[in-house]
Amino acid sequence: IDESIKLDKNYALSYVCRGTLLYAFTKDTICLADFNKAIKMNPEKSIIYSNRGLVYLEEHKLDKALKDFNNSIRLEPNNYNGYNYRGLLYYAKEEYAKALMDYNTAIQLDSSNWNGFNNRALVFMKIFDFKHAKEDIDKAFNLDSTNSIIISNRAWYYAINNKLDLALQDLNYSIKLWPSNLFAYANRGDVFGM
Repeated sequence: IDESIKLDKNYALSYVCRGTLLYAFTKDTICLADFNKAIKMNPEKSIIYSNRGLVYLEEHKLDKALKDFNNSIRLEPNNYNGYNYRGLLYYAKEEYAKALMDYNTAIQLDSSNWNGFNNRALVFMKIFDFKHAKEDIDKAFNLDSTNSIIISNRAWYYAINNKLDLALQDLNYSIKLWPSNLFAYANRGDVFGM
């Protein structure tokens, strides 16, 4: 990507790619400089705001994240990621009604993406609507049956509903699929303690 930037310093998406990869692999907020530069070069590109918003969200700068997700949606109203990411923010703020509205919109925009169903299932579990949680986690699983995250979340559903054997089965499978999934190990420890 650095070579791409050397070839054309005015191509905003090269900075977006570098910033995204930098944060994904290092969690270093220096990536924000790349996103900020890309926004100055192309302030009408929604993906830049949604990617920078994710960094702000992970850094717990929720007001900045919300502003970026809102800009992303304003620029591209049919933007699945903008709604899905803003749903993550509302979930983090425990504003579950708003999170549900955004996940509903994301799913309407792209019902083939497992992430919206998975995230909405988590909200349903938080508000004790286990019927809809199970429906959504099953939809996510049907879209991607080897996704360790979905399987770990289904295990959480089983554990909450006192189906501990199924929860352990899913957590073991999740760990087999993704051996570095710390969430699955932690949850398996919790299930053993139940």
